[in-house]
Amino acid sequence: MTGPTLMANLLTQARFPLTAVYCVFLFRGRYTPLVLGPVFAAVVISDILDGKIARRYDVKTDFGAVLDVSADLFFILASLTTLCLQRLFPAWGIAAIGLKFLEFWITSRFAQSSDSAYFWFDLPGRCAVSIWYALPILIPIYAFYRPNAETAAVVSAILIPTAALSLVSGLRRI
Repeated sequence: MTGPTLMANLLTQARFPLTAVYCVFLFRGRYTPLVLGPVFAAVVISDILDGKIARRYDVKTDFGAVLDVSADLFFILASLTTLCLQRLFPAWGIAAIGLKFLEFWITSRFAQSSDSAYFWFDLPGRCAVSIWYALPILIPIYAFYRPNAETAAVVSAILIPTAALSLVSGLRRI
């Protein structure tokens, strides 16, 4: 394994322990931006840098692609499940995200040709995942600054259109 390949994969793998730390902070109710912000930033930066390194040095691999999507899925589901346990995120949202990722993996396999990348990404799906990726920081910060507010209503107002984007993505992929 070359240096850039190793670096890209290590950055991707770093998201797994960073996610665990993030979830511990969430579970303990440490919603301050000063606590969550740096860990979330490390997760996002590692996600950006691993792809940039792989593309820059042309060391993209199927293993790296699967690892990257798995790390994204782990972060999104683990952090949102932690928020669900604290009644800040609805269980149906976890189910919808899980189903979207399952559909993504299956339709990517059917769409794959000999010269295609391991996964097939579409714009509505990317938009939905970007929103899901941001929710683990947006929800606790909202709860921190508005502790008595109806967080569920705000989250639903974000989730319903995001679920619609996910549905559009799924229909386009089938």
